[in-house]
Amino acid sequence: MNRKREKLVGHIPDLAKLADSLNAKGAIAVKWAVNGSQVVYAKPIEVDWRKEFEAVLKDSVNDVRYKESYDISDSKSGQVRTVIFSAKSDAQEIQSTRVVLDNGVIIEYEVQKSRSTFFSSSSTIFRFRNGSYELETDQKITGVFNQRQFIAGRAVSNGSLWRGVLDLGGAVLPFQFILADDNSGLSVINGTEFIGFNDLQSSGDSVFLASDYFNTRFEFVFQSDSALTGRWVNNHYDDPRVLSFTAARSIPYRFAANSVPSKNLSGSHKAVFYTSDGVVGDSTVLMLNQRGHIVEGSFLTETGDYRFLEGVIRNDSLYLSTMDGSHAFLFTAKITSDSLVGEFRSGSHWRQGWSAELFKEYKLTDPATLTTNTTDQVDFAFPDENGQVISLSDSAYHNMPVIISVMGTWCPNCLDEAVFLKEKQDEFSQTDLKIIALDFELISDSTQARKNIRKFKTSIGADFPVLLASLKSTKTKAGQTLPFLSGITSYPTMIVLDHKHEIVKIHTGFTGPATGAVYDEFYKEYSALFNSLL
Repeated sequence: MNRKREKLVGHIPDLAKLADSLNAKGAIAVKWAVNGSQVVYAKPIEVDWRKEFEAVLKDSVNDVRYKESYDISDSKSGQVRTVIFSAKSDAQEIQSTRVVLDNGVIIEYEVQKSRSTFFSSSSTIFRFRNGSYELETDQKITGVFNQRQFIAGRAVSNGSLWRGVLDLGGAVLPFQFILADDNSGLSVINGTEFIGFNDLQSSGDSVFLASDYFNTRFEFVFQSDSALTGRWVNNHYDDPRVLSFTAARSIPYRFAANSVPSKNLSGSHKAVFYTSDGVVGDSTVLMLNQRGHIVEGSFLTETGDYRFLEGVIRNDSLYLSTMDGSHAFLFTAKITSDSLVGEFRSGSHWRQGWSAELFKEYKLTDPATLTTNTTDQVDFAFPDENGQVISLSDSAYHNMPVIISVMGTWCPNCLDEAVFLKEKQDEFSQTDLKIIALDFELISDSTQARKNIRKFKTSIGADFPVLLASLKSTKTKAGQTLPFLSGITSYPTMIVLDHKHEIVKIHTGFTGPATGAVYDEFYKEYSALFNSLL
């Protein structure tokens, strides 16, 4: 037996397999690099992905000969598996390898290498996350030279990369998307997230692409092979909200930046939003991760998060934006030595001041304490998308733990929660755990509301009922519709019932994958809670 072929951990594809899959797809590379302190952008190019990843391609420690050299962590959360190899000694050149798989396919891959002698040292960090990748190297020879290099890029297959700009009326919001070669769909990119618009219709020269999840769509016409104009239409309200936009092909950035700033904002910061008269309205936590000039993160509030924000630091200013399929958010701020002072814009209708105290800790209220129950009697009866009335007292839910999600089909945080609940139901099966979603629509059209529910269920493959609880909803109206609660302060609100249908816990809001470790803690806590109910 050839021992070199024996693996420490089975069923883990190596980086070569990832490179080969990108080559097979004909993926192009859209790259930028840091040269000294200057940021240099490149046009999309065809690459050999084995050569692109050559610096770490053969650096695999998943081999039995490394059995005594590495500690191994192998964990699974739903369909996502994470395997980490950590060196037991600084003498190992490869200090760590982290592989994240979704249904066996690599979605993240990270390698950290370091080598040091009396005369020289070198380090290499390679990261791949959902199509984006980074290679950072640092080489030193004492008294001779110190060379640092940073290259980042994105693999784009079956389409072309575009930079869109939404007109907010007095400000512009940039976003990036991948448009299919046949124009049959597009995916908006926010950090590691992709939001699909793949429901295609066309009329003459116009292309209409509706969201996979929400009642929103892009409408556009091509001005040339590399330019298009159109509008984004949000139909979540009786009066649709419309933003015009333009887009250019093969632009490798969301916000441009010419140099790497000296300031690094990675960390957590206490942030506040102001009312129109300048009074502090809400206190939040701004979580940022900065690499060079690129910044990603989210605002974490008492009732949820602002999902995936992406941007840059340019000179003395911070720029962040997201286009999540339902909302268009733009954050700008001036950076001082200890603070951020800026403006938040949501679409063309909302402007709000905000500020942050850098690296100041702030603890948010426990989301399990924000909403309480007014009675022990929990019951309701609402129709599903087909008009069938479903009640908590139905025999299907007798003597069963039930998770109730108070949500809206227009709500991205509700979508994040629904994906989590669908995953948990698949894990525990419908014979063990029941889920019911109560939909509070913003529109008054019941026919369209039922269509929204069907799209919502189809988008995540939900087989649990989503009931139409109210039309033309407000939080006040939602609270009146569910009198067993003290009120509704956020969508979503999750109500956990035991097998007697007594309330075990109420979780207000939802902090999703954009919050990183915060979401991981939530996931562990509620997975354990659901398990205990069974």
